[in-house]
Amino acid sequence: MSLEDRAKIFVPFDPLAGFREALRQKEREAEAANLEEWEKGRT
Repeated sequence: MSLEDRAKIFVPFDPLAGFREALRQKEREAEAANLEEWEKGRT
């Protein structure tokens, strides 16, 4: 087996491409919404 073929074995596999970034975006949106609600309650 060539070195190039062996290297292909270790290529990262991400079956849900983009899922993690989409989840992070939703978390940021939820945090922003929570912060807005909290700030409304303070005034």
